[in-house]
Amino acid sequence: MRRVDKLTQQKCKTINRLLFDDHVLAHVDSTKQGVDLPKHLMGKQSVVLKLSKLFRGGIVVEQNRIQTNLLFDFGYYVCVIPLEAVWGVTSDNGKSTIWPESVPGDLLSQMVAASAVSSSADDAEKEQAKERPRTKTATHLRRVK
Repeated sequence: MRRVDKLTQQKCKTINRLLFDDHVLAHVDSTKQGVDLPKHLMGKQSVVLKLSKLFRGGIVVEQNRIQTNLLFDFGYYVCVIPLEAVWGVTSDNGKSTIWPESVPGDLLSQMVAASAVSSSADDAEKEQAKERPRTKTATHLRRVK
């Protein structure tokens, strides 16, 4: 139980810190108890919500939840997100923080598999680059004597 408290505190601090920038993308598991989002977003393990202190609807990040009034196609909706349901965040500069303990099992295995495929493709590309002979390329510069 203590570990969950520490994890929740870490999420709260991270989200509050990132909200000093323009926005944060929160990756939420809407199947978790206590999540209140529009109906079309409920029941999904991966919902991405754009959060910002600059939005007209406002946002409150408490020790155990986020409450924010977000604009959707049909109008504003008061969203309640327990921090337990947040499994990752992406800052406005594209850096992501993921809490593996909070990622739904299916998603975690997909992420690991995608990472392994990406990693092996990168390794193969590096090997091919090593094997390719280097050729001189013409430049637009000319040697002046």
